[in-house]
Amino acid sequence: MADAKTILVIAEGEDRARELLYGAAQLGERVVFYCQDGGAINAGDVRLKAQEGVAFVEAIPALLAFAEAEKPDAILLETTQNCRLLAGELAAKLGTTPLCDAQSLSIENGKLFSERMVYGGAANRVENEPMPGAIALVAAAAYQPAEDAQAPAEQALEAVASPVKVTGIEEKVVESVNLAAAKTLVCVGRGFGAEEELKLAEDFARHVGGEIGCTRPISEGEGWMSSARYVGVSGLMLKPDVYFGLGISGQVQHMVGVNGARVVVAVNKDPKAPIFDQCDLGLVASVQEALPLLVDAL
Repeated sequence: MADAKTILVIAEGEDRARELLYGAAQLGERVVFYCQDGGAINAGDVRLKAQEGVAFVEAIPALLAFAEAEKPDAILLETTQNCRLLAGELAAKLGTTPLCDAQSLSIENGKLFSERMVYGGAANRVENEPMPGAIALVAAAAYQPAEDAQAPAEQALEAVASPVKVTGIEEKVVESVNLAAAKTLVCVGRGFGAEEELKLAEDFARHVGGEIGCTRPISEGEGWMSSARYVGVSGLMLKPDVYFGLGISGQVQHMVGVNGARVVVAVNKDPKAPIFDQCDLGLVASVQEALPLLVDAL
């Protein structure tokens, strides 16, 4: 049963907006949302709609004015750089403190409670802010996506486009991957001795229908994979159905990023690797030896 009257959801992307809308529906009777790329969303009760061509940052003054006037019980935002900026401005306007990186939310005695990981995932911390006006930046995959239902009512958001005009665009090649949506995640670590060996993991991932992720040393240390695939305490926090840790020791800085996985499978040549204390299925073998055999058996 909903414990709040109105929840305001703010997001840039449709996927994250749907997750926040699902969570908001569990908390409030009425859900109002603004999503920069959410024109196809048929969920929630009211969609705030800005004029064509208004960028997210240009909508911030209007969103601040809306929140101050409407005084929603809680405001849920995704964790992009722009939404963090907006959360800070909202907090200053409403006289509150944002609840950051929330993995779950609840309402009790007129307060919004947030649970998040601290100390590299070694513990969870519960924080709260009074309503109305409580603000939470919600971690990816904290909720399942809301499905389309009845089309929401629309309310104009009085946002004004900036007089600054774009005179040219230079494309930057960036890998686009949505690991948060992956049901099966295949992560690689230092057990791979050369970049060429990652083809073994890629072949295995194709056979199990999974997406490839990695530990921090593979991304930032070796530069073999983009930061978009880095899973861990300062990277992505994911909840796949099945997680394969290949050549990964199981340090807390990485494992905290997948502690929501339903099934954990590990392959490591070191029988004393910490990951074997955290997995459901474990195979003591080198990835170079094991992966070709596993692929042949699939």
